[in-house]
Amino acid sequence: MGERLLGEDERLLPPPPAVEPPPRLVVAAGLLAAVLVGVEERVLVAALLLATAVVATV
Repeated sequence: MGERLLGEDERLLPPPPAVEPPPRLVVAAGLLAAVLVGVEERVLVAALLLATAVVATV
């Protein structure tokens, strides 16, 4: 009940494509490993900025 037929000018939109979640756990694990190994702070900041850019574009 309550259903109606769609007119010619009405269209159903397809479902949105499945999007994989960003690999945040992998990025976090890599940054933690870098800290534990003792990487210089500049390298760590550069890696964090790169990871943020990658996650933002996904």
